[in-house]
Amino acid sequence: SRTRLAGLGAATAVVLTLLVLMPLIRDMPQAALGAIIIVTAARLVDLAALRRLWRIRRTDFALAAVTALGVLVFGVLQGIAVGVLVSLLEVLRRAVMPYTAVLGRTGEEQAYRDVANYRDAETLPGLVVYRFDAPLFFANADVLRTELRRLVTVGEPPVRQVVLDAEAVYDMDTTGAEALHRVVDDCDQAGVRLVLARTRTPVRKLMRDTGLDQRVRFFLRVADAVAAYRADHPDLQPAVRPARPHRRGLLDRLRALLAPRGPGI
Repeated sequence: SRTRLAGLGAATAVVLTLLVLMPLIRDMPQAALGAIIIVTAARLVDLAALRRLWRIRRTDFALAAVTALGVLVFGVLQGIAVGVLVSLLEVLRRAVMPYTAVLGRTGEEQAYRDVANYRDAETLPGLVVYRFDAPLFFANADVLRTELRRLVTVGEPPVRQVVLDAEAVYDMDTTGAEALHRVVDDCDQAGVRLVLARTRTPVRKLMRDTGLDQRVRFFLRVADAVAAYRADHPDLQPAVRPARPHRRGLLDRLRALLAPRGPGI
């Protein structure tokens, strides 16, 4: 964020200043020198910016607070290193335990949103529209399979079709492709059809190379996939808010990640 970049820039300026002035302050008493460094580092902490981050996004607040604390406790360079390390860990966490959602139609014909956040989102009986917001690779492939298995198992009325909104899956490795093959196997065993919407070109190429394109149907838009389902089941009426909305917290995602791998749904 801009706040974090500004903090890093200020820290860099302090380091350069200390390097230039080092010959002049070499003979200063250690206590006085330490006080100067502490006061200078403390000024890097922008309390107003931290309050704003707390209001807007708690994870960014935590990253900024850890970086500021690292500067105060360990020094400027070590504190910046702590901030970089924590930021990398946060990126890894988001990839391993990605945000996922069950979608429903809201207002506009083409708009599909998270049913946990939009109370008026409409869903169709027997249809699950599921979004996976991360590249699909070895570290999170089982999360996708475990969550889809759970959604199919608890679906009421029974699930007939799953639409996977793959727009955010901008990359996929061979482990992710294998996981999707297992998802198709699970769906076949349960009598459920899996279709994909908004699949990116590089991901579609890997699916073609691994034979996935022969096992699933593709749509350009989620709305197109839903329209095809409605054409197959013209008697279905939309429902507002499913009985079990897909609301996932950190502990839920950890359970999905660590869940034992079964043979199928």
